[in-house]
Amino acid sequence: GINAGWKPFKRNARAQLCGEFWKKLRCFLIKVFHKIKISVELIRLWNRIFLSRIQFALTAGFHFLFPPISIGLSVFVLIVEALWVYRGDQTYKRAAKFFLKLFSIIFAVGVVTGIVLEFEFGTNWPIYSKFVGDVFGGPLAIEALFAFFMESVFLGVAVWGWDKIGKKKHLLATLLVCVGTHLSAVWIIAANSF
Repeated sequence: GINAGWKPFKRNARAQLCGEFWKKLRCFLIKVFHKIKISVELIRLWNRIFLSRIQFALTAGFHFLFPPISIGLSVFVLIVEALWVYRGDQTYKRAAKFFLKLFSIIFAVGVVTGIVLEFEFGTNWPIYSKFVGDVFGGPLAIEALFAFFMESVFLGVAVWGWDKIGKKKHLLATLLVCVGTHLSAVWIIAANSF
């Protein structure tokens, strides 16, 4: 016949014992789960939910740390730069440049974690997202379209426009970064208050 001369692959004794051990362990666990009326699917579901919660908690932990720092730091940068514009002391300009760079890094980390959080709502809890999406999505969209874009554009002007635009125009750009940061906070709080 077709299988003439075919010899099945013989595993060594150790591999065979290992395979039998896992087979017996699997059978034992299934019996235990059925005895206490917990299905394997429920345990898999619990693992997915637990892992989703851990993932969201880690991302939210970073996100809850960095945007509040950027909110306070934007006011500080605005004050220091205003002191430079109105007093003319170069020490304030150096301090404003340094803290604006620091603000940019903190802002970037806040943006990255915020975007990941928004995707995690949809991927980890799609039913919840479908339920609250109409209410929760509106303030998030407004925050992204108005406050975040205003903050991002004027942050670019503030970071790279030190020697390209005048003092007062640069101060205006920093003021608009500060306003955009606080408007973002308002719309995010409005979304989270639901």
